[in-house]
Amino acid sequence: MPSLDDDRQDKGTINISTENPADIKTSVSRLLLHIVLFRVATLARHGHYSEAESLLKGTVGGVEETPACLDLLARIRAQQGRLLEAKSLWTQALVLDPNNETYKAGLECIERVQSHSLWLTWLVTNFPFIIRLAVIIVIFFAGFFIGGNILNFNQSPKRGVEKIVVKRDVPPDLKVTVPGISVVTEMNEIKISFNSGLFGNGIEITPENKKLLTTFGKQLETHADHILLKVVGHTDNIPIVTGSKYKDNLALGMARATIVAEHLRTTTKLKSDIFLIGSLGESMAPYPNDTPENRARNRTVAIKISNTGKR
Repeated sequence: MPSLDDDRQDKGTINISTENPADIKTSVSRLLLHIVLFRVATLARHGHYSEAESLLKGTVGGVEETPACLDLLARIRAQQGRLLEAKSLWTQALVLDPNNETYKAGLECIERVQSHSLWLTWLVTNFPFIIRLAVIIVIFFAGFFIGGNILNFNQSPKRGVEKIVVKRDVPPDLKVTVPGISVVTEMNEIKISFNSGLFGNGIEITPENKKLLTTFGKQLETHADHILLKVVGHTDNIPIVTGSKYKDNLALGMARATIVAEHLRTTTKLKSDIFLIGSLGESMAPYPNDTPENRARNRTVAIKISNTGKR
C-alpha cells in the first residue's frame, strides 16, 4: 500500500520563470501546494493525524478537487486503519486522474487486506464448530484404533490358549438384507445408509423405522463379538430455532446417533461396548438439501461396521 514515506507528487523542481503573470500565479500555487503536502506528510508520518488533516484542509481549499490532496488523505486513513474511507478517497482521486498507478496500487492493496480479513472473520466465527468437528474426528479415529487393538503374538501360544489372529484390514464377513437399507463396502468397512429419514423433526424414530432398525440389528447378532458399529448422526440444513433443547444441528445429530445406538442395544443382543457415536450435523449430508423430500431423508444416521479383530 502506498505509504506516507513515498515522495509526494512532483519530484523535480518547479520552474516559475515565465513572463506570463497567469502562468506565474499557477506555478506559485503549485509550489505552495507542494510545500503544504510535504509538511502534511511529515506530520502524518509522526502520528500527528489531526494536525496534518487540519493543515491540509485549512491551507488547501478544495481538497476534494485535488487528486494529490485526496491521495494524501487516503494514505492517512489507511495508516489509521480506516480502510473504507481510504478506498473512497483513492476512488475519487482516480476519477480526477484515471491513469495514476499509485492510486490504483492503493486500491489493490486494500482489496487484498479486506480479502484476508474476510477469511479471518470466517475463521473466528466458525472456530467453535471447527474445534467440535476436530474433536469428533479425533474421537472417531481413536475409537477405531483402540476398539480393535491389534494383537499379534509372534511367540508360540501356550498350550490350551488359542492364538489370536487379527484381521482389521478387511470388511466384516456379513450380509445385511433389509428393505429400505443401502449397503456399500468402503475399504475395510461396510457403510449402512437408510433410504428414508429415520426421524421426524426431532429425535423420535418413526414407528416403521423402529421395526427396520430392529430387523437390521438382529441380522448382526451372530457377528456381535467381532464387529464395531460407528453411528453418525445427520440433520437437514435448517438452523435450530432459538430456545430449542439443542444448541445447533451438531448437537441434534449427536442426540439422534445416541437414540439409534440405544434402540439397537435394547431390542437386540448387541452390547453397548461395540458402539461408537458421533455427529456431523448438517455437514456432509447423505443427500443434497435441495428439496423438502431430501431434507427429510437427511434426518437420519449412517452406520459404519468394521472388524474388531476378535474371532
